[in-house]
This record gives sequence, structure tokens and C-alpha cells, in this order.
Amino acid sequence: AFGHMAAPEERDTAAAIPVVATDVPDLWVSTDAPQSIFGDHPGPNARLRETLEALRPRFAMVLVIASPDMSGHLARRLAGLVDANLLVLRAEHSRAAAAAQLCENILSAGGNMLGFMFVGRKYYVPQWLYRRI
Repeated sequence: AFGHMAAPEERDTAAAIPVVATDVPDLWVSTDAPQSIFGDHPGPNARLRETLEALRPRFAMVLVIASPDMSGHLARRLAGLVDANLLVLRAEHSRAAAAAQLCENILSAGGNMLGFMFVGRKYYVPQWLYRRI
């Protein structure tokens, strides 16, 4: 989570998710996310929605990292409850068909697609040649 809280010691958010400050200013991480509502536990969507709503006033941004294949129950439920979904694709590892299927799964779950982030790209062509193209 990214935002401001009163003091840098460990606190519980209004949603009862323990968080602790990091060395990066205003960056907080959950110390027990797998045991919280954000673990892959089946439960009512209303409770998950309430948890997200309780986090919003406390943090400017809440980032939830889900399984890359949306195989988890929580990942499918979260897709429709969060403000936006962002796919992170690894160069030379992520298959186009798998990424397209994941995008379709997110949209069919009622999610909004923000876009994708392409990481790990290797530049095989020299930069001077890219500038000329």
C-alpha cells in the first residue's frame, strides 16, 4: 500500500490487515496477507469489498498481486472488485495466447483492464540503430 499513516510502527488498518512501514517513505506492506481476506480463502464478496473500501481512505494506492494464471479463487473475485487490472508480461516468457486468455478472464469476471506492463525486454539491436528507424 502506498500512502500516509500516523506513525512508522506496525498498525492494523481499519480492515484488520496488519501493515508495517518499509524503508521507502509512505510505502507499507502487509505482514500477514496470506492469512487475511486477501489470502485465497473463499468468502463473501461483500466482505472483500468492505476490506478494499476500508483501505481506500488510508492509502493513496493499494496494490494486490494475484496469481499470473488467475487460477486462484480470490484472483477471479478481485478482478471485478478493484479499480483496474494491470497485466505484467515478461519478455520472451509470456505467451501471447496466455496473455489474451488472462485478459479475457479478467473482463469476463467484470474487471476493468488498465493495460499491460512489458518487463525484461532485451535490446538486440543497438540503440543508435533504433534512433535511425
